[in-house]
Amino acid sequence: KVEGDEEGVFTNLLIENLEKSSSFRYRGDRGAFSLQVKIIGIETEKIGFQRDKEEISGELLAVLRPSENRDKLYIELSVFADLGKEVLGPYFFQETITYDYVDGNSLEDLSFLKGDKRETSLQFSLGQLQGIFPAKKGARKDLFKKIAEKIVERLSLDHDRLLSRKSPS
Repeated sequence: KVEGDEEGVFTNLLIENLEKSSSFRYRGDRGAFSLQVKIIGIETEKIGFQRDKEEISGELLAVLRPSENRDKLYIELSVFADLGKEVLGPYFFQETITYDYVDGNSLEDLSFLKGDKRETSLQFSLGQLQGIFPAKKGARKDLFKKIAEKIVERLSLDHDRLLSRKSPS
């Protein structure tokens, strides 16, 4: 299991990508090599904002509300031979993803006026309007997938070098 991956989402995506590769096979027990993978950091930065409107007059207020984030993921990876000797690494990987979201507490984000009647925007959103938590969860899965692909690509480039450093059986 990847250290720091509490839900196992990244671990599963990394295994899937290793399995898809023509260079590697995943074995849950004693393979020729083992990976030590750590999530060493995840940072979230607010990068998009929208202004609040005053509910009564519709005037724009000076209050800004976040509406878009950028997540950065940092991974450390080392490869060990079957006798516990580090043969490659440590490698450091970084990946970013951006996503937007609506403020679930904002009437303006979740509805609009049609004449004098308020209607929900969610029925027309086709899934694009999500609150911060579901938007972050979906983006994180995509972020994990991107960095898992990057890791397998790096390991594939070092495949021959890896085999030349394999401990004797």
